[in-house]
Amino acid sequence: FVGATDFTGVVGSFTDGVQGFQMSDADGTMRTTFDTVTSPLGTPGPRVEFEWSLCLDYFVQETGWESDDRIRIWVDADGTELDIVNTMGSDIDDLGIEDAWTTGFVNLTGYVNVTLMIELESNSASEAMFLDNILFKTGVPTPGSLALLGLGGLAATRRRR
Repeated sequence: FVGATDFTGVVGSFTDGVQGFQMSDADGTMRTTFDTVTSPLGTPGPRVEFEWSLCLDYFVQETGWESDDRIRIWVDADGTELDIVNTMGSDIDDLGIEDAWTTGFVNLTGYVNVTLMIELESNSASEAMFLDNILFKTGVPTPGSLALLGLGGLAATRRRR
């Protein structure tokens, strides 16, 4: 199964609302690619640099994962791959990521176009992962940018007189 679900038998409840996103029983490798998100700040250049990021909650079902099963959650940020979770080369059962909601985070400052991707490689109906509360956030200006804004405001005030 892949897609939006309100089934909470595994997760107990979703972290935001009554539905979440589920991937299970891939019988091989299954990848979901979400729409590309563009920075609300536009193209990098001579401008104030604001921080932005992606955070999401993920839940890995506790079960007997095989050593060749894999979970990967990452973003393609302007052609650069940034991992949030990548179990490649590890046994999922040994990572301490099962049976609880975990918040993943990636800083996207300096990137413009970002695509979230999720991949599950498994072969059993009991091997599942869930996502919820996927948020792209913008933050406060970086300290250097804030200082430049202040200096620009000071210069503008002096010019008016």
